[in-house]
Amino acid sequence: MGIGNINALKPENWVDLPYEPDPVLDAWEAAVANRPNARANIVLMGPSTVEGYPTTNFDLTIAQQLALRLRVKNPTEGLANLGKRGGRGRLGVPTPEITPAIPSPLSFTAGAFDPTTELGIPAFHIGANHVCWYTNVLNQKFTFTMKSDETSFDLVLGKGPAGHATAGWYTIDGGVQVPFSTVAGVNTLDVMNVEADGGSVIEVGCSGSGYLILAEVILYAGDENKGIMVHGVGRSGYTCEDWVLGANIPGGWRESLANLDPDLLIIESGANDATHVSAVQFGSDLTAEIETIREGPDPLSTVPILIVAPYDFSSAAAMMDPWRDYVTEMETIADGDSTISFFNHGDLMPSTNAAQTNGYYYTDFVHGSADGKGYAKMAENLANHLPKAAAITNPTG
Repeated sequence: MGIGNINALKPENWVDLPYEPDPVLDAWEAAVANRPNARANIVLMGPSTVEGYPTTNFDLTIAQQLALRLRVKNPTEGLANLGKRGGRGRLGVPTPEITPAIPSPLSFTAGAFDPTTELGIPAFHIGANHVCWYTNVLNQKFTFTMKSDETSFDLVLGKGPAGHATAGWYTIDGGVQVPFSTVAGVNTLDVMNVEADGGSVIEVGCSGSGYLILAEVILYAGDENKGIMVHGVGRSGYTCEDWVLGANIPGGWRESLANLDPDLLIIESGANDATHVSAVQFGSDLTAEIETIREGPDPLSTVPILIVAPYDFSSAAAMMDPWRDYVTEMETIADGDSTISFFNHGDLMPSTNAAQTNGYYYTDFVHGSADGKGYAKMAENLANHLPKAAAITNPTG
């Protein structure tokens, strides 16, 4: 499934609402205006809804659907030296463009699933369905063919704790195997760009013991450093406290976020916290998570942050306090910091126990639907909340 084909969720059916100015988002507006010269990056971090559960295709995640909408709202036609997409995701599970078709999840052996870090928290808490390539099968591999206009691809690698990762490699047109991960991996997200001609056959595989988690493959058509990109960084089951603990691992997620060079950081929060801690404790934990981010490498110290509350799913979960109390904590944190803003999906989406839920929710009434409709609505909400580019800054060509 290509990025432009999201089931029946076609652009002509999208709702485009007026943008309400928000000073926190001025930097994002400037980045979008400058997209002919430098890629505008959003990093979307959060729990399993950001990871994409229970969808089994990368194109159906919030991040990928948001990227598509932002590119449509900020079209590239007629702009000099600007590629079509700003990169597009290719590796979904399953997808007809990958051979052999990748099942979800891939085969793995006991002991390699959901390894823990040295702090005792999950390194990669992957559900029954997940949007990544996860394997520890010796010499397992897949192939894809570069389209005629494509010039390079990114391998976005999620590596496990040191000593547990397998060696990953790629080849171009049957050539020598080039390694892109080793058994000395750490709990981080690395990005490796590989140049390849259009029509090249790319093979990606693993060898040795341990496991390999490949988060995504992004293909480019001369737009490696231009356009708009949304990176989804979701961890199933994670609370704010888990994110803080994970930051203390050498080479942990703060370095990963900084490497993605965000112009805007969107944090979807509260869902897992509400079933574990009180609203007041959640407020303290979210504050600690944001402070942890600010202490990370540049640009994290200054990146604008948009805190996002999911829809109300309290009917399906045993929450410690009323859901509205958790939303209030998020609002309060945003109100107290000029670099943070707040957005609530619950203002635009029904609660999961509403008489009419529009097919947005999965059968657990917690996650978005498996066909991506719920996540498409969340992407549409965010796309309408973010500013369009008012002008193009010094396009080059």
